[in-house]
Amino acid sequence: MDDRNTPEAGEQDLWPFALAFYAQPGIAPLCLRLQAEGGTDVMVLIAHCFAFARQGAPLTMAEIRTLGRHTQDWRRRTVLPLRALRIDLRAPVVHLPEAEREAFRDRLKRAELAAEEVQAGMISIWLAARHAEKSGDFAQTLRGITGAAALSEADLALLTAAARDAIPSSA
Repeated sequence: MDDRNTPEAGEQDLWPFALAFYAQPGIAPLCLRLQAEGGTDVMVLIAHCFAFARQGAPLTMAEIRTLGRHTQDWRRRTVLPLRALRIDLRAPVVHLPEAEREAFRDRLKRAELAAEEVQAGMISIWLAARHAEKSGDFAQTLRGITGAAALSEADLALLTAAARDAIPSSA
């Protein structure tokens, strides 16, 4: 087995961080809004928050672009098609009972989450190899990540607090 793309012990902290971060009050609806309005890659946003909270060195916009390229093939081939299909199936399907459609959407949601977990692993490897010589401005980079989606001062404060709160007390 080729383990060059396998994170060493301790480098897989991003996924547990992502789950804890996303569970913070107000974060899920904010991330969904940023994703819908501006096409924000929520895993990259979470990686930036992780680098800020866990590594003490927020990502720069140049690093964000590099990280986006690092995961774009996987995201394009798995995460985005699964998400598009799940969203499309919000609407009723002719001759398919609603309960079956919703059960299938739930399976798609789990597959989409599994694809994002793989993406988190790819990001973890990238972050572990990162040599942060220059730290980015956390808020400025967040605004760059979210692009066309409006990010208020309250949103910035929420993301900052959630990033800090997602770190286990033993970390």
